[in-house]
Amino acid sequence: MKIKRILALILVFALVVALSACAGKSVPAGLNDDGRFIYTITRTGNPDAVPEIQDGARIIRTAIKENFSVQVSMAKDDAIEDYDNNYEILIGNTNREESTIAYNKLVNNRKNNLKDFIVTVINDKICIQAVSDTVLVNACEWFAQTFCQSLDTWATLKSKYEFLYECPTSTLGNTVNGVDLGTFNMVIPRNFIYLAGIIAEDIVTLYSNSLYPMTLYHDFKEESKYEILAGDTSRPESQGVSVEGDNFIIKVVGTKLVVKGGSDLATRAGLEHLYNEIKKSIDTGVTFNWSDGHTINGKYDATAKGAYTLNWNDEFEGTVTDLNKWGDYRNEVTGTAGDSCLGGTVYWQNVHNESGYKGSNLQDLIYQSDGNLHMLTQRVTDKDFVGAQISSYWTMTFRYGIMEIRANLADIPAAVSLWVNGSSTSGDDYDKRFGGQNRTCMTEIDILENYGRNTHYGSAIHRWWIQHDKNGGTTGNGHNGIGGIAMYQTKKNNNNLYYSDDYGGDLTADYHVFSYYWDDTCYKFAFDGKKYFDYQFEDNNSVSVHCLMNYFIMRCRMGLATYGVTYKTDEHTTLSELLVDYVRIYQSEEMGAQLITAWPERQENGEMTVTYPNNAFGAQY
Repeated sequence: MKIKRILALILVFALVVALSACAGKSVPAGLNDDGRFIYTITRTGNPDAVPEIQDGARIIRTAIKENFSVQVSMAKDDAIEDYDNNYEILIGNTNREESTIAYNKLVNNRKNNLKDFIVTVINDKICIQAVSDTVLVNACEWFAQTFCQSLDTWATLKSKYEFLYECPTSTLGNTVNGVDLGTFNMVIPRNFIYLAGIIAEDIVTLYSNSLYPMTLYHDFKEESKYEILAGDTSRPESQGVSVEGDNFIIKVVGTKLVVKGGSDLATRAGLEHLYNEIKKSIDTGVTFNWSDGHTINGKYDATAKGAYTLNWNDEFEGTVTDLNKWGDYRNEVTGTAGDSCLGGTVYWQNVHNESGYKGSNLQDLIYQSDGNLHMLTQRVTDKDFVGAQISSYWTMTFRYGIMEIRANLADIPAAVSLWVNGSSTSGDDYDKRFGGQNRTCMTEIDILENYGRNTHYGSAIHRWWIQHDKNGGTTGNGHNGIGGIAMYQTKKNNNNLYYSDDYGGDLTADYHVFSYYWDDTCYKFAFDGKKYFDYQFEDNNSVSVHCLMNYFIMRCRMGLATYGVTYKTDEHTTLSELLVDYVRIYQSEEMGAQLITAWPERQENGEMTVTYPNNAFGAQY
């Protein structure tokens, strides 16, 4: 990775000043007892460390090895305990005290430090630190170009050397109770919705683009002094602010800025108001300075341009599943899910409590009570299983918006799938319900797959299309999944995340919100309001396939031979249960969204209703 030319020119000028001011003798340049360069390149041993840290270490190692004609060791900080005269080049945050000293010098130098870095010699360590992982790689590249081109350039690195690069920038100047808002962090509560979380994310990006290292985290993380509290967090400052209905409030409470609404849509509106205030200060240069107690009151307006509205939902109140919203998935009850891992079969049960399994011991696996949709999976014989499946295939299809699903996942080994799909939309009955959705391609979006594990969840995207031969005949289905695309295989872009121990317990111990954002440019996936995967259409071919209407499916099953955790008869229970608190779809007409509802699956006729009929109907490709 090369530093941009303008940055290199700035650094050359700054380096002249820095080198002329540094004192002390040159750092060692010999070989150790093993015949290797005296300095070891050391990075963190934390398994969650980003790949950039290793990239930076390799840049320096390659430069020293090639230009000094020596062997150079690389190590993780937890591989060997530190000792006197243990000469190391420390890359980023290691467990060495010198790394912490260098980092503190960097972040305490100034507030908007996101693109700054420091190179300093402390005792027997050369420390290279940056707030941003990308900038850390740039710092390593600069260090290699500056000191690792020859033994002569290495000799210019003195024992008391310190260089702190400040990227040219200007402060935004917005203050809250006398403190620069750019030094605040964004805090969201557990079970937050991405409807509001995406705006919190946008605020962080605004400041990050202005070189402030603002971060977003949940309220169970360690508290920092200055925080923007989005929604109903557990912080006492949030709890001390009351708001109801469609109203929102923005209030300075000591060292916190509280943004809270009486509803999810109102909380989003409050965050949008704050975003617009910050954006205005960037565009006009006119800053705001809010003192303790400063309060802004506002209200969510469903008629405002670009406003989101709740266009389809089920809160699962009452005791009867709403057949106006839910039905079978393509009549799959007549088939099976596949072979079981015990040598039998895995069957489905649908919302009508029908199943291909005909034994008398099968209980109702789909029902409503206590404000939840209950979906169970059952081992019904020594080798056979039945899973629950429910869908909007016959009743609702949509394009674009934000889907929020609050659920308590089923225990091991039950595999839960929450997904949208657009296949098998041809046929007279489907056309009559939804106005014709014939297509030769579609996208399957897996909002959640936990594969029967309680420490893991993930999202996936699959493109499917009909294959044709040169004569125009059909030869089967073509398929492309993101797992085969290299850019999504790195840890930074990985769509599979491990559950954070910060929550306590495991993934199946409590409710969480699984969110899916969709527009004509991207898919985004969030866990409890915080994004973990972003799929941009511009990086991929056949973008139009992502713009087709889709329906929604929920599944809970166990015992499959080819999917999920293997069932163990001496370890696992005969029943496992998924609880769904709500499913909601929020949309904005301005984003080109559409939603079509039809009548119950087993009702021959009814009324088709189109939300946003002025937008492109059905989006056929």
